[in-house]
Amino acid sequence: MVSDSTTNDQSSSRPAALATDRIKDGPEPGGAPVSYEFHTEFSEVAAIGAEWDELLSRSRCNRAFACSKWFMAAPVMFPELRALVIVARRAGRIAGILPLVADVRGRKAGFANDFSDHRDVICQDDDFAVVTGLVDVALSGAGPWSYDTLILRSLLPDSNLLRAIQMLESRADGQGLSVTRTSYVYGYVDLRQGYGEYLKTLSRNFRHNLNRVRNKAERHGLVVRELAPVDLEPAQLPETFLSLHLRRIGPETVFKSSSWLNTLLPSLFAERRLRVFAVLDKERIVALHLAMAGPKSLFGWNGGFLKDQEPFAPGRLLYDAVMRQSAAEGLPEYDFGYWEGIEYKDDWKLAPRDNLELEIGVPRASSGLSIEPGNCNTDSGEDDDMI
Repeated sequence: MVSDSTTNDQSSSRPAALATDRIKDGPEPGGAPVSYEFHTEFSEVAAIGAEWDELLSRSRCNRAFACSKWFMAAPVMFPELRALVIVARRAGRIAGILPLVADVRGRKAGFANDFSDHRDVICQDDDFAVVTGLVDVALSGAGPWSYDTLILRSLLPDSNLLRAIQMLESRADGQGLSVTRTSYVYGYVDLRQGYGEYLKTLSRNFRHNLNRVRNKAERHGLVVRELAPVDLEPAQLPETFLSLHLRRIGPETVFKSSSWLNTLLPSLFAERRLRVFAVLDKERIVALHLAMAGPKSLFGWNGGFLKDQEPFAPGRLLYDAVMRQSAAEGLPEYDFGYWEGIEYKDDWKLAPRDNLELEIGVPRASSGLSIEPGNCNTDSGEDDDMI
């Protein structure tokens, strides 16, 4: 939840009347009319959080990255960002959400650069009337914030959002889009035949080493298993994770402050949007792997371990455990996330998959509010990285 001071700062920068603006109504072929509205106060987004997350449960989106709480945590990391949530309603009910933010000084809008991944429009699958409508609204310049560029990060090739943009690009009405694409290589493991069959595809040497560290860990009394909130108090998870992460990564970590982690991780863990796998030495947690839950896979998000655990290869033990559990639950994949240049992931014989970033020029001049530099706090010096 955003603090009162953050909300007040945002509301003072523009007229309150623009907080929720219904800007477009139109018929949908073969269905009820769809209306579109902006939500530009984080407090308003909190008010639709239950509807947001209910729709999310019926979508193809990752249950953690795309949930309302993850979006609501953005201003803890980037206080300068403004909400730019576009909501589609059909017969009064929320049918789609495009959860954008605006960097008003940089004249950019898009998905927040907030350690989330696999982004998409939140809607029922293949509801292209809603998805294309939401994209049209985002590109219309009708919102309250002025922006020239729409930046959409972390799109999978089969995402509804990417397919809708491709449809808009090919429209015959002459309104072509200027789209710059950047592709990143991600990797995943195919578990459709089960974990045992997948292991057979790995090298004999790798399988031998995996069995060796399993046996070594067992001889030393280490246990590898998933933790539930009854095992670890959710409020303790951020500190536990960060202490292990810092032991492994050191000062190069991207997590410079615990505030964002404290805001977000406990609720995700309590709701099982975040799954926690651990190596335990008796009752002591010596290694952690955090995975974000999706409808067809867990996504390996982050982790850490104590330096004295390196002889037991805790990272390898945790990947082994989380994939074994994924297969037991019938999930067809395990997602390793960004792959390119990360050598330890090569050993797992991943299948490659593109993850796309789109930079779209707004074809119709955005006529919303601009904010004078003096009204926008930019002391962080990280404006270019917010979106």
